[in-house]
Amino acid sequence: MIGQNSSALARRSQVQELQRRTQVVAQGHQHREVDGGRDDIVGGLAQVDVVVGMAAAHCRSVVSALTFGLGLVLACLLPLAALLAVVLFIYYAVLAYQGKYFDVPVLTAFCRQRGWL
Repeated sequence: MIGQNSSALARRSQVQELQRRTQVVAQGHQHREVDGGRDDIVGGLAQVDVVVGMAAAHCRSVVSALTFGLGLVLACLLPLAALLAVVLFIYYAVLAYQGKYFDVPVLTAFCRQRGWL
């Protein structure tokens, strides 16, 4: 009985070895990708690069528009603020020249709180 089992096992082993060889030969004719077939991933990277590039360009245009707008607002407001300051200086200078007492908003209250006036 042991002899029959060992000869059956030997035949089964031979059949399996023949099947493996046949399978290797049959699959050998198929073209295989050595790198694992990642061409679709690499091809998709170009599309991702386009999307990321477009998003970065959009962000740059938004930032530059905001910067330009802020610069334009400041360029218009700063000269007006300087002109207002000059007008106030002249106004208070005229009042002082005429000998009148006056309160400069915020500044007079600040000086009185510290006891300077």
